[in-house]
Amino acid sequence: MLNTYEQATGGQVIVINESCYSGQFLSYLKKNGRIVVSSTLNNIVNYASFGVESFSNILMQELYGNADLFTAFVKSRATIRRKDLTASQEPSLDDNGDGRYDTADGLSLAVKEKLGGDHDMGAPWPEILSVTPGTLSNASVAFSVKTNAHMKRVWASVQPPNYVPDRSGSYQNVVLETFDLTDSNSDLTYEGAYSSFTKTGRYLVTVYAKDQFGNVAVSDPVQIAVGLAGKGGISGVISPVLEGYHVAVSNTGITIQVVETGDVKSIDLNGSFSIDGLPPGAYTLKVQGPHLDTVLVKNIQVNQGETAKLPTIQAPVTSVPVCTPGDATGDGKLRMDDAVYILQKLSGLRQ
Repeated sequence: MLNTYEQATGGQVIVINESCYSGQFLSYLKKNGRIVVSSTLNNIVNYASFGVESFSNILMQELYGNADLFTAFVKSRATIRRKDLTASQEPSLDDNGDGRYDTADGLSLAVKEKLGGDHDMGAPWPEILSVTPGTLSNASVAFSVKTNAHMKRVWASVQPPNYVPDRSGSYQNVVLETFDLTDSNSDLTYEGAYSSFTKTGRYLVTVYAKDQFGNVAVSDPVQIAVGLAGKGGISGVISPVLEGYHVAVSNTGITIQVVETGDVKSIDLNGSFSIDGLPPGAYTLKVQGPHLDTVLVKNIQVNQGETAKLPTIQAPVTSVPVCTPGDATGDGKLRMDDAVYILQKLSGLRQ
């Protein structure tokens, strides 16, 4: 379809693909003179706040601000990768026709492309100037938010400690509690409170501001520590290994248990975990999950106000999924489709 359009019109094609595993399309869509952008490489994507925090929404915000496509891509990639729930996403760009994203991309074609050419904004993009939290009292915190203009709506989402998104579907579904903030004095200061800071750990509060045109600004997350005074934590990474080699198995079901307290935590897509709210002392962690030997990490010393960062914990793989034939798709050929299928089977992304 793209080739037909290019031949019929002589026009340039720019593809922006916002979908899970969209980086796999780069090699299929590659062509000299064509720009292909994907929201991730070989991972699922995040859709929080009805897509407000998706890669493509952030990218379009940069483009509407008159940034060239390459600059917008670089800024959006950095934004999405520094956020807690989307750190595993790897947005990619190919504009030199080799079907992959590397340091050679961006400076030949994408840097010259702007949305409709040079332009000025008819109205300023909504901007959150500051987010100021009050003092935690009776599980409640009041927030004061300053904006650059009157907003149609200002609200905030609250990510509780050790939150794990729903990954049972084809994407990472992030469902968080929200609360609204209002500007009763029409002075561009919006105020509101959240009253369910009841779990021990670190909450992340993110503020959104939507203007009358539907444009949305997103703040950097504000961290609220609850019940952590005088306590410490443990963080680390789990690496499944088979005969000394790292292997890719599904992170679903791999848990970390603090033996002394009974608390159980899940690891994220990168195998990382973080445990807060532990009184000073020595602890033992139990690592267990499908296809893994149980691993005990003993005598972990936790100090007040500090997080003990552990070396990578290697978890031996006891069994692996049944091997898939090279011709996984059954068409009598060995192609990229087969490789993708096999990788998804081995990683647990395909049943």
